[in-house]
Amino acid sequence: MNVSRETSLSYLLSGMATNLNIDENVSNLNTIVSGLTHSAASLLLLSINHVYSKPFLVVLENSLLAEKLYLTCYNLVPDKTAFFPESPSKNMDLPGFNLENDRYRSEAVNFFRKNKSSFVFTSSTAADELSIDKLAKEDASFVLKVNEAPDRHLLLNTLNRWGYEQTDHTETPKTFSVRGGILDIFLPYATNPTRIEFFGNTIESIRVFNPRSQRTIKNINRIEILSPPNKNISAPNKISLLNYVGKAFNVVYLYDESGLLSLRLNKNCENDINLNCKNIKLSDEDISDNNISLESVLNITTPNNIFLFADNINSKSILDKHGRENFMVIQNTLETSFYSKKMNLCCLSLSELNNQKPVHNTRWTVDSVAEIPQKEFSSLKDLDWGDYLVHQDFGIGLYRGLKTLLTHDKVNQECIKIEYADNANIYVPIDKFNRVHRMLVTGDKEPTLSTLNGPKWTRQKQMAKESAKVVVQDLMNLYTSRNKERGFKYSNNNGLMQALAASFPYEETLGQKFAIESVISDMEKEFPVDRLICGDVGFGKTEVALRAILKAIISDKKVLFLTPTTILADQHFITTRGRLEPLGVNVDLLSRFKTKKQQQEILVKMLTGNTDLVVGTHRLLSQDVNFPDLGLLIIDEEHRFGVKHKEKLRRLRSSIDVLTLTATPIPRTLQQSLLGIRDISRISTPPKTRRPIKTFVQYFNWDNIKKVVNNELLRNGQIYFLHNDISSIPFILKKLIEFFPNHVTGVAHGKMKTRDLESTVLSFFAGNIDILLCTTIIESGLDVSNANTIIINNAQNFGLSQLYQIRGRVGRSNRQAYCYLLLPHRKTIGKSAHKRLKAIEHFTSLGSGYDISLKDLEIRGAGNLFGYKQSGNIAAVGFEMYCKLLQEAVDESIGNTPAQLVPKISMPLNAMLDSSYVSLVQDRLYFYQQLSEARDIDSVNRVEAELLDRFGRLPESAKNIMHITKLRVRLTGTAVTYVSIIGSDLTIRLTDFSPFQSAQELFKAVGEKLTIYNFNYQFAPSNDSFSISIKAKDLNHSLKALELLVTLFSK
Repeated sequence: MNVSRETSLSYLLSGMATNLNIDENVSNLNTIVSGLTHSAASLLLLSINHVYSKPFLVVLENSLLAEKLYLTCYNLVPDKTAFFPESPSKNMDLPGFNLENDRYRSEAVNFFRKNKSSFVFTSSTAADELSIDKLAKEDASFVLKVNEAPDRHLLLNTLNRWGYEQTDHTETPKTFSVRGGILDIFLPYATNPTRIEFFGNTIESIRVFNPRSQRTIKNINRIEILSPPNKNISAPNKISLLNYVGKAFNVVYLYDESGLLSLRLNKNCENDINLNCKNIKLSDEDISDNNISLESVLNITTPNNIFLFADNINSKSILDKHGRENFMVIQNTLETSFYSKKMNLCCLSLSELNNQKPVHNTRWTVDSVAEIPQKEFSSLKDLDWGDYLVHQDFGIGLYRGLKTLLTHDKVNQECIKIEYADNANIYVPIDKFNRVHRMLVTGDKEPTLSTLNGPKWTRQKQMAKESAKVVVQDLMNLYTSRNKERGFKYSNNNGLMQALAASFPYEETLGQKFAIESVISDMEKEFPVDRLICGDVGFGKTEVALRAILKAIISDKKVLFLTPTTILADQHFITTRGRLEPLGVNVDLLSRFKTKKQQQEILVKMLTGNTDLVVGTHRLLSQDVNFPDLGLLIIDEEHRFGVKHKEKLRRLRSSIDVLTLTATPIPRTLQQSLLGIRDISRISTPPKTRRPIKTFVQYFNWDNIKKVVNNELLRNGQIYFLHNDISSIPFILKKLIEFFPNHVTGVAHGKMKTRDLESTVLSFFAGNIDILLCTTIIESGLDVSNANTIIINNAQNFGLSQLYQIRGRVGRSNRQAYCYLLLPHRKTIGKSAHKRLKAIEHFTSLGSGYDISLKDLEIRGAGNLFGYKQSGNIAAVGFEMYCKLLQEAVDESIGNTPAQLVPKISMPLNAMLDSSYVSLVQDRLYFYQQLSEARDIDSVNRVEAELLDRFGRLPESAKNIMHITKLRVRLTGTAVTYVSIIGSDLTIRLTDFSPFQSAQELFKAVGEKLTIYNFNYQFAPSNDSFSISIKAKDLNHSLKALELLVTLFSK
């Protein structure tokens, strides 16, 4: 039986209430309900609320238990569920940062104010602490509705009074921004910010938008802005949460008793109903007092009392195997399956039964990263005064802002001002912005400014161009040399491949599926494979490699898995052995930290064919390594190998299949420019079951550190404590041992003996160390799924990309991960450090690394990324410019047509984005660049739509720039080279008579168009071209003539 999600859930909840005799007199229920699993307790609470629609305050013993139950219920009924955590210590709060706890408390207080049918989960400590203002105004709010006209002055003053920060862009909670008739506001208790657009004084629309892309998600009709909870409460006015809610909320107490929960609605209960819930297991081998087999449950449960929780309403294969059809499907997730004999009830979690982690919604996660367009590298929108720019024709200069100039047409136009050597300046008009590229400076050496009209830039550009040609030619040569038949075909043992896929505990993302299919498809062709797999931290590149490894091995081919560090080699060895050995694959590890005897034994096994896969460092590239029947080479992070090793890899590439893994982001433009000579798969979607890492910026405080570490240890997890000052590590170590004497604390840093370091890291990976005190040596390569709390001391000293990489060490499983960025109390944090920490605090979802890590690409260089040492040439012209030269070299090598001719268009129209419309220079640069690079009408329309969305109705000057850009796009690649309107006179210059067969056909077509509207026109030859001149009555008349003729020539 398949019915809707709401109907099925409602049926289940009603049935549970009836079974336990719960009705509207629930507040008088004098009974303890015990023997509940977490999932059963969640559903029981919902069933009570289903029949008794008053709000409930659910109190649990500690915050971990409260948050766990809250998340389970939130996934079932998100609109009815809130969480009230303990208030943070005052000496931990940093001004300007939004603690997640504040957002939760703000939302919970709003639930209390509205007194609606809901659940608020809390711990006994949070319920009893004096943290709420008894004098708080319960009705302090602003309700904004479409078609109403609120007092905007009062609204803005109120936002300031309530502690909202006015910013340029609304990207983080408790901020707002004003742009003309647009007001953006990010409520602290909202997942996404809201955009209110006024027409005059009246609200024309209210839209929820994505804080990263700034684009609209959906329209709504109203928004309620509530006053935030008061944090500075005088002692006499402080009351507890229990006193605050009074009799308005029913208070429910849940206690943990040996892993099962007991629920009571009154503290003094006389009766006890034990539901004796049991966890359901697929196999009879897992049965114990608390477990029961699925087969047994299905045989004893009434069909109408079987409920299957599944992401997909059609997912019921697990019950089909048992011949059961009459059951309810609820399209939702449940943490675990359970059975209650008392209620004759069976609730099944499909994800658990399929050995997959359930997909959870988390409260503050913005829309999926997959739905957010990824920005390409180094957009001009990020320019600051004095940044280096490269102009294709004039060379390296300094950005000196946007300047409004009066053109010869007597109209205003914005230009980029670039300063060169000897204080020379150029002004680049909007339609030439595509010739300007940002140049990121790395290291201490500043670029030398070019001299206008000097020969040096021409030489630099020519050298870079030749370098790009060499890179492309080398790639082409490698491709040609590999374009020989492999000499054998890979086998198709679908049984083993399916077994490996089934052992993957997650559902493959679309990006993973596509990458796996591409690799397998490559391997089934007759030519050798050379594919680059690019994906962010934790996106599952290793899984793609595992599928390729197994396919090679079942075809009697051997595999090498090459890594740049021993730690990473150890990591991959443990992972591959765990996944592949159960399928009969022999896996070994070879690195210089093995004893000579061990190394020799492995070398003999390789030579005699007694091992299938060898994981190792560059030791695998030594002369004494001989691996007959080698068919596949996996390379992880190739850019981290030295020049000699890369040369050896290059020679290997020509004869075997190669799969390269990298977390370095690759701009889409670069990927597209190398189509045909380099196979690249980008995995750009995070795993569904990964939860965003909860990130907190706080002052250093030992009491809080103890609490954070204890919370992780309570759930049997492990902790990274990153302290990047080796000299003071002994002091921190002493403190940690003092605070946690019953737990093992290890130390890992770069000055340790290599064997000791490796031993420590492996012990941590094996779970024998609980707390790892370390430096940034753990920045990459360490993947410990049980480590889900990381404390980063002196976080202000790290760059954004580095913080992102370090934070990526946790959150590698379906368990909630936490990152604490600690700052010293008495140290002033600079503006740039503050900005970095705000960014890392807010962008918590996997996939943010594409935006965050782009600068690393410039540092590493495209040459290193593709295995070529061209860093000097890249530095000379900048990465963006080098990419353009690469693309030109690729086009030339494969015979693509040269760039199409772009016509010059000159009109007496103010065509710009006025500062009164788009106030920020960076925003105007962003839109100008988008328009300059537009190659079709759809691209221009998208820019226009984004302007309309973010800034409201387009003024005349903005409409003009759209009109001129569309003309340029339509006429690019045609015979038209020049369009000019002076006064009311229109001139169009053409190189030939295309798309017509002859000049006579062209003259005839032009005449037919213009004579209908009585235009006076004439043709005039000019050298190798000719022009059409038109006398019009006025500017509008001239524009009409232009539109008529554009239809003749445009694409």
